[in-house]
Amino acid sequence: EEIKKLTWIPGNAVGYAITASNKLVKTINAGKDWSTLNLNLQTPSDGLIDVAFVDLLTGYVAADGKMWMTIDGGDNWSLVTLPAGLGGSQILSMFVDQYALYIGAASNKIFRKDHASTGWNDTFE
Repeated sequence: EEIKKLTWIPGNAVGYAITASNKLVKTINAGKDWSTLNLNLQTPSDGLIDVAFVDLLTGYVAADGKMWMTIDGGDNWSLVTLPAGLGGSQILSMFVDQYALYIGAASNKIFRKDHASTGWNDTFE
């Protein structure tokens, strides 16, 4: 099946992907085998947009106007409160590092949320 987005945990055989049929899949053996993760959610009609992981346990999945987070490697997911300045814009992409989550929006804004914080900051307009 076609892959829309792919991310790997650096230095590890664990990876995550979003398929063309809007499934979130995970590998623990460098892509030899893949298993479908259950988001336990109603995926928006526009589907999943991006996936990013901080480490083996903490990751994010974005869809149009929604985002979910896991802290257990994808077994369970919870809805993330998006920044007020997003204004219903589509999330185009996201990036995570050891300090923060960044999202790029169709409103030409980039938002940053530190992992230790619940609030968002505009970083670029």
